[in-house]
This record gives sequence, C-alpha cells and structure tokens, in this order.
Amino acid sequence: SSVRKAPAGTMLIAAFSLNDPIELWLETIKYCSEGMRVEVIPWQAPMPDLLSTSFEHIVLWHDETLTPAQENLIQALKESGKFSLHVKNGSCLTLLPAVYRQHEMPESMQHVAPQIHANGYEKSGTAR
Repeated sequence: SSVRKAPAGTMLIAAFSLNDPIELWLETIKYCSEGMRVEVIPWQAPMPDLLSTSFEHIVLWHDETLTPAQENLIQALKESGKFSLHVKNGSCLTLLPAVYRQHEMPESMQHVAPQIHANGYEKSGTAR
C-alpha cells in the first residue's frame, strides 16, 4: 500500500501580460511539486474574472506595468479575503496581505557553488 500526501490546495495561475510562457510553466511545476492542484491560463488574459473563482490560491503574472483596471481588480481580490494572492512581476515576487506560505529550503540542503575540475567540466549540486 502506498501513502499519498493530501493536496496542499487549489491554485490558479493567470497572466495579465506574458513575455515568456516558459517562466509561467516553471512556476506551475514548482507549485505542483509542493502538492498543489494547479490550473493555468497560459495566455495573456487582460482581465480574467477572478472574483467568481473557487480557488484557494491565485498567482497573477505580469511582465508589463499593471493597468489601473488590473490594480483595481487586485485590490478587490485582496479585500474579498476569499483566497491567498500573489502578484508576480517577472522574477520579482510581490506578497500581498493574504499570502501563500512560502516553503523554506531544508537546513540539510545547502547550496554548493559549481566547481571546475582539472579536465574542464563543471559539477554542481547540493551538499549531502
């Protein structure tokens, strides 16, 4: 018999503006690996109807400056208190008052800088 972890919750990842869809899919993989059940709107959605969703967590991606209407929507989402909300601008993460818990790297895992060996190849990894 196998032991299954209970899902961490439901999440929607939507893009107001998107320059590189790969970053959006990498974000999706990250949350799926944490046990989230994730749905993605993988195309630019200028004004998705988010107040009527049943998701517990929402990540809004934007690579361009938010419009006043988008800022108003984000404010309405924050005030609704229905779910946690992240607004992600490219590689920067803006955490709003209701925030999805960020997972810390276990202390047993440490970053190890890449090492160049005598024969020229590069080796990287984590300390064990």
